[in-house]
Amino acid sequence: MINMARHPDDEMTTDRVILRVVNETNAYALLGYYAANRTHLQPWEPARSESFYDLDAITERLRVMAHQTAAGNALHLVLLERESGELIGDCNFTNVVRGPFQACHLGFSIAKAVEGKGLMR
Repeated sequence: MINMARHPDDEMTTDRVILRVVNETNAYALLGYYAANRTHLQPWEPARSESFYDLDAITERLRVMAHQTAAGNALHLVLLERESGELIGDCNFTNVVRGPFQACHLGFSIAKAVEGKGLMR
């Protein structure tokens, strides 16, 4: 069951998770997520410089993501565990193409601790 909570464009809630549009308030949680899952995610992500994991860099990326989402060019979401509110993943629809050929790129990741639990099937 999906419940469109606060505002339909901001958040979707299921029995186990919350998908929320990113904003700058997610910076600390995202930093923690990256730190806890750095080795786990490494095989699927591009090489990251140390500055990628800096709080200021994450905050700036979140500002850009929020701007892209507001402009309709992308949709950047964080995945939160419903009970604890812990950030356990992300989901990004980028390079959105409008018109007759509706398309985008999908990127996503999930924390090692919750992998295999059917949250991103």
